[in-house]
Amino acid sequence: MLKTTPTPETDAELRERVDRLCAERFMPIVNGWKDHGRTCRPLIEAIAEEGLFGLTLPAEYGGAGRVERYSAILCLLRERFGYHDALIDTQFAIQGLGTNAILRMGTDDQRDRYLPGLVEGKTLFSFALTEPHSGSDVLGMRTRARRDGDGWVLNGSKMFISGAPDSDVYITFARTGDDDKRSVTAFLMETGMPGFTARGGIALQAPHAIGYLDFDECRIPDSQRLGEVGQGLRAALGTLEIFRPSVGSATLGMARRALDLALAFSTSREAFGGHLSDLDGIRLKLGIMAAMVEGGAALVDRAANLRDSGQSTIVEGAVSKAFATESAVEVIYQSQQIHGGRGVIVGEEIEMISRAVRPTTIYEGASEVQRSIIGRAEAKRVKAGGARPAIALNTAPADLRALLEVLRTTYESWIGAAGEAIDTPAFHVRLAETAMAVEAAETCPAGHARYILALSAARVLSGNIARTGGTTDCAPVTRAVRAIERGEDAFALAIAEQLIDG
Repeated sequence: MLKTTPTPETDAELRERVDRLCAERFMPIVNGWKDHGRTCRPLIEAIAEEGLFGLTLPAEYGGAGRVERYSAILCLLRERFGYHDALIDTQFAIQGLGTNAILRMGTDDQRDRYLPGLVEGKTLFSFALTEPHSGSDVLGMRTRARRDGDGWVLNGSKMFISGAPDSDVYITFARTGDDDKRSVTAFLMETGMPGFTARGGIALQAPHAIGYLDFDECRIPDSQRLGEVGQGLRAALGTLEIFRPSVGSATLGMARRALDLALAFSTSREAFGGHLSDLDGIRLKLGIMAAMVEGGAALVDRAANLRDSGQSTIVEGAVSKAFATESAVEVIYQSQQIHGGRGVIVGEEIEMISRAVRPTTIYEGASEVQRSIIGRAEAKRVKAGGARPAIALNTAPADLRALLEVLRTTYESWIGAAGEAIDTPAFHVRLAETAMAVEAAETCPAGHARYILALSAARVLSGNIARTGGTTDCAPVTRAVRAIERGEDAFALAIAEQLIDG
């Protein structure tokens, strides 16, 4: 029977409940599931029975009605799912990707038909955008839909569709304009429709149900159209904008688990007359790993909260996904290093996490795409004379606040003096790298981690100014760094000491 939450939980209460459910109910299902190339329906049903699919859906569809916190709760859930096991996160996330546009753009009839099936775990959904010839290049899609009487006829194919071949409903995107590549329309495709075939057959290093969709003169009624004709990109890109921070959140859950595993292993592993954790080299890794996780978490929280407040988060979402996923990959790599030979034994938990995290920098817009989004947006902002929203720094110590302020000033000066280079893709890459580093330091709560992120951002900024041939004076950054009494290593060792002492 579907369980509902009669009164809204605090985030801490929800986090505690999800952790308990993962340990007591979901993980036994995961551990007993052998066919990782297919959708784990028992897990989907268990998540639904605990009311987790419906937390952020309106009450009229069986949800708990917390729509106003859709992004924040999505990120919270995915972070905890990612911590416990990637399969839990994957099965949960695919359903959200496949229904978000229905919630935002569907007709009343479409919401009535489909959303209760999500809440109850009886209907499986997928998001079908990628094609064999076009992944991140959405405008290069070749699947077409043509008007035919009072319906549509689809022809083409999709690839890398998570949930295929097991899903019941696929939000599918097809070109509906001959001359305008942006004229894309979304459709709700159901398994069994004549001319529509979903098939598996893609084997990934971290397996889950994923495959192809084929459309061969597939005829559907206009009632299966989602949103207005030609507005499919709004449905697709809007979904990606909402879900990108949650990808970062899921990977941070994996990174937190990897950090915990590294901490447990290093404090118990005997080496050189003591424990691994007694070695400064190991402690430095642990401290830096923790700082990277905190920086990513701050960026994810910012993006989710801004989105829930009704603001556009195209840039913030890109920053959070790129920084968090790449930080998680690095943290998990370092955890493997700390585990030594055990870190690369197939089947060890850290080895499985290393496989699960790797695709996250690719799907829903690869890191290179995120850098392009960030770099182009920052260049456009500066050329238009705009300023980034101010970040409150009053909680930071004076020396850290001075460094953060000079980082921002120098960053803005560098872009402003870029000249024609500001419009080049290569400059956009360096611009994005720097923006992510600076904003992680600005956004992270005060503490040793923020010092590490700020000092790291100083290196990134100075290095990228040199790489691009910029003439901006970096001396103020150097002076601000020197004014901080301790270096990155000292802060990392202090964090490690706190972790080890518990």
